[in-house]
Amino acid sequence: MGLLSVIVPCFDEEENVPLFYEELLKHTSFLTDRDLELEILYVDDGSGDNTVMEVKKLREKDERVHLVSFSRNFGKEAAMFAGHRKLDNLVVIVDNNGLQIDGPVAEVCSPYPIDKKFEAFNFHAINVDAHDFGAIREAFREARETKGMPTAIIAHSLKGKGVSFMEGSVDWHGKAPGDEEYAVAMADLEKIGEELAEEEA
Repeated sequence: MGLLSVIVPCFDEEENVPLFYEELLKHTSFLTDRDLELEILYVDDGSGDNTVMEVKKLREKDERVHLVSFSRNFGKEAAMFAGHRKLDNLVVIVDNNGLQIDGPVAEVCSPYPIDKKFEAFNFHAINVDAHDFGAIREAFREARETKGMPTAIIAHSLKGKGVSFMEGSVDWHGKAPGDEEYAVAMADLEKIGEELAEEEA
């Protein structure tokens, strides 16, 4: 039986940890048919809230949940190690929506070009449209066929895509919607879901 590992980086995400877990389980029922087991690895980058405690609660009820907890962000060192060791069974996905809590990342503290930085650490870098499932599937195929180096998929996304009042807005980087806003967001997403279902029919 194969293993699907879902790696979840988190920093001060105590409210989102259980929500993500619940949503993930809703969309992984197909694994049984494909003879795959699931493991969920939360990687905490030195959170100052109760993120670690929330993951531990999940671990108590689901042994598929695992936790790696750092005292600070060790992302660069981990990337260097993976590239040096030629870990070609590792795929890193970067959600690049161009925004951070203070504004556009290019203006606040530019990380660009992200792909070239990964390549400097001996990664195979792939840029994709994060909202194109076909492109994502092709990127994973390319990653699987890449030998002698890990792969970084740079997923260019639009923050809040599909939600009328959230799309492309930095205001929603660090806050949750209220009840009325939640209702509007769900209505927007359900409409998109119906359109996608019609396209597949």
